Amino acid sequence: MVSFNMQRVVGFMVAVLFILMFVIPQAYFWMKLPFLGVALLYTLVNLSSGRFKIYSSTPLRYYILIAILTVIWLLIGAINGNHQKALYDGFRLYVSYNAIFFLLIVFLTNTNFYRNVLPIAMLGALFIGVLAIYTVIDVVLNLNSIPESIRSTMYMQVGLHSGHTRINNVNIGMYTFLLPFLLSYCILDERKKPKLIYLVLVISVVGVVLASRRIVVYLMVMVPFFCISFDIFITSALRSRLLFRVIKIYVYLLFLSMFIAAIANYFSLFDIEGFAGRIFEVLIKDEESPRQTQLAALLQGFYNAPLFGTGFGGIASVVRSEFGWNYELLYPKLLFHSGLVGTISLFSVIGYYTIKVTKSCGRDKTNYSINVALIIGFISMLIASATNPYLNSFDFLFGLGVPPLVAELLKRERLMPFASSSQS
Repeated sequence: MVSFNMQRVVGFMVAVLFILMFVIPQAYFWMKLPFLGVALLYTLVNLSSGRFKIYSSTPLRYYILIAILTVIWLLIGAINGNHQKALYDGFRLYVSYNAIFFLLIVFLTNTNFYRNVLPIAMLGALFIGVLAIYTVIDVVLNLNSIPESIRSTMYMQVGLHSGHTRINNVNIGMYTFLLPFLLSYCILDERKKPKLIYLVLVISVVGVVLASRRIVVYLMVMVPFFCISFDIFITSALRSRLLFRVIKIYVYLLFLSMFIAAIANYFSLFDIEGFAGRIFEVLIKDEESPRQTQLAALLQGFYNAPLFGTGFGGIASVVRSEFGWNYELLYPKLLFHSGLVGTISLFSVIGYYTIKVTKSCGRDKTNYSINVALIIGFISMLIASATNPYLNSFDFLFGLGVPPLVAELLKRERLMPFASSSQS
């Protein structure tokens, strides 16, 4: 009884940890640390006593391979004399943090993950949307109710531009995973879903529109297509009922977007022309834009060391921050730092396990929609990370753990098919 109650307490703390990671990423780490510490200690104790099991070797292999590749290019960076802080950051991010996420995967797969994942994702998305909406209201009405310390720590800047609004809250970036995950779950799952999830999606879409975060808008449009593509890849068939739900979702999104636009236009927050200009300006090539100049510099650095790159901490001719080795463009930066050998190796590891796990999702019919939605959320976050430095922080790095997490869940369900219903 004590063990059962303790597991529920720690399960609640892990839920709070993930909600905090979603809502206040890259900020207030001291708030997350106690929840994280208890979860890790509890997992280690239960692993050593045999109460927790590792059902599959996939998570361990996955993270060990990433760690090995990281250490190799840390050594290359050290040989090239790159900054020690860059080398420390690389080890912390892709070795230490990944070890933590491995233990969290062990905890999640030894508790009732499938019962808890939707409420956690919904609460995270809901809080982000409400915070985004309130941030705009606070500025428009000159309430000044958000303390400056909180505003600066969470980058809660709001811009009231000509024809559109813009929010820089870092947590909007979490929608690159949460929104595709929730939306694809609604599309893929044929069972009756909680009505709250639709309210969460509506509030999330409002938050995204107010934020004018282009990549999330693109992902919303792409997710229904992802659902059909992944379902065909897994089942080798096109389901007419799924196609109908995808069309219905597109219609809902269209009408919701028109409604939001009408309301926002009424309050003079933005107009169709201004918002469209903001969303589509990224498609216009501008040689002088920061990302274009950054891309040219990273590619030039890659051409200078095409096989093995500069190692972690290499600095291109364009410096984007006080730490010159940090760049928004993840994949050109990866080429610059690790060269063709490192980039192909990393893509091979992540790609192999993602394809393998995705194809295996069809074996678990009961949790099919959750598992595929997790993969779609993961792919969406990888797409968004191409032009955003999301994977440079602990809070966003959970996304890299989706393929091994799903692999472990699938193995557990095969070995213990009634585990989900019996665990708390």
